[in-house]
Amino acid sequence: MGIILFIIALLATTLGSLAGLGGGIIIKPILDMFNMNVLLVGILSSLTVLSMAMVSSIKHIHAKRVSLKILYLAIGALFGGFIGNYLLLNMSKDPIGLQTIQSTALVVVLVLILILMRLKKYLKKFHVHNKVIIVGVGLLLGIVSSFLGIGGGPLNMIVLYVMFGLDAKDSAASSVFIIMFAQVTKLFFLDAAFDLSYLYFMIPGGIMGGFVGAFYNKKVSDKDVTIIFNTMIVAMILVNIYNLI
Repeated sequence: MGIILFIIALLATTLGSLAGLGGGIIIKPILDMFNMNVLLVGILSSLTVLSMAMVSSIKHIHAKRVSLKILYLAIGALFGGFIGNYLLLNMSKDPIGLQTIQSTALVVVLVLILILMRLKKYLKKFHVHNKVIIVGVGLLLGIVSSFLGIGGGPLNMIVLYVMFGLDAKDSAASSVFIIMFAQVTKLFFLDAAFDLSYLYFMIPGGIMGGFVGAFYNKKVSDKDVTIIFNTMIVAMILVNIYNLI
């Protein structure tokens, strides 16, 4: 089981770092297929993605691909992360119902994101500079991503394009930076009742995925990033539908 989790984490975070998906959007629904506790899945997914995001963000910051305005978005996501985790904890008394809500919400969100990505060239770019608005949007991103346990990469990518007009590669770098802030909040919601030994396999996979994804992000074209992004969104829609059946 440990090796399987390592491979899942490695592949998910490599694609997540490369295309700005984060990895949680892949890890969470796949782990749901193993019938794990919904809170445990959230912890494993979030901390694996956090390890990837920390590694990738260091490389992206060093390459000067994360701007100051993204920091304001990330600060909002940090506070949103606390709210999302609090809501998740309070709804965990009905784990089956919670998983159904999460999977249903993920399908809806992913379908909307896929549609928006297909219509991206028609979307207006606002180039927002108001710090209050930026922090507020970050807050909402943090709440949604933490509650769903997905990292929030796909949502970040759309927001970064519309709010700041970033291209696919720069959006991917900034998205991972925002994910780091949102997911660090999970450290304050760890539950000793769960077997967290799975993290010994998943975090190394996340760290390796962060290095590999950040490396190839500089090598591939915007078109390649968009193709990977859309392909994984479609795949995860199908996985989440399977989890609902």
